[in-house]
Amino acid sequence: MNETRVYAPSGIRLACGFDIPEWETFRAAPDGTEDVQIALVEAHPGLPASSCVLAEGRDLWLVISGFATFHVEDGRRITIFPEPSVPDSQWRPFLLGTAWNALCLQRDVLLLHASVVARDGIALAFCGPSGAGKSSMAATLLPDGYRLVCDDLCRVDPAPVARVHPSTPRLRLWREMLAQTGAVPEDLSRVLDGRDKFLLPVAGTGMMPVPLHAVFLLEWGEPDVRRICGLDALTRLVREATFRPELVDAMGLSGRHWEHCLTLLRTVDVYVLRRPRDIGRLDVAPALIRQVISASRTAGM
Repeated sequence: MNETRVYAPSGIRLACGFDIPEWETFRAAPDGTEDVQIALVEAHPGLPASSCVLAEGRDLWLVISGFATFHVEDGRRITIFPEPSVPDSQWRPFLLGTAWNALCLQRDVLLLHASVVARDGIALAFCGPSGAGKSSMAATLLPDGYRLVCDDLCRVDPAPVARVHPSTPRLRLWREMLAQTGAVPEDLSRVLDGRDKFLLPVAGTGMMPVPLHAVFLLEWGEPDVRRICGLDALTRLVREATFRPELVDAMGLSGRHWEHCLTLLRTVDVYVLRRPRDIGRLDVAPALIRQVISASRTAGM
């Protein structure tokens, strides 16, 4: 019988029968209070071979063609059906991404598609769709004294005071951005084989949630930062900070998701941060962020 491993990423205790190296930081002792079970099954579930999402209420099937099929049930169980001969390193990113996102949605947990850093006890979230430069933005701020809280999928408790839960202390960076950090790609693991994107371990903030001070929605362009409010802020937050929004719709959870985002905006300011695509000019971003933090602190005096 396989030994049961217990992890507690983002404050959610789960048990599984195999190692999840990305969550080793959150390894915990079994105590019978695990709310989630993750199981690995070799038999194929007999679903279509092409990638698809099949939902019936709080029961969701995710077919990731060429990698694995995931069955996510009522926020309490994930069953993985890997494709034959596919190593676990290739389907684990989908477990930690799409399947974990679906499970958290079912558990009424808000996840932002973001990279979050913190300094002096407050966190800043950088949000946007894939390719918006979230991880690059976080990497740019690390030399400015910030530490990583989480990257990619970030659990946020929107009330009574917004807090972000730490996750695996690593950034997902493309080779071009990785060169700016001085890291050697050949010394790192790829996010997925065949992609020029790597996992860079960095120092994290620890295990405890961090108060969220501001959300920055990322855009490309000449350097600028501006605050947005009201319906504009809510609409853009939902549109640009939701990972795989089709899963929210498929499970009929759109109303609840919007409600969580609205609650978040009651205590957290939202800004649009524009910075150039030229990696050599990304150093303008820290100055813009210092400007925002300084102004908000002055206003709060």
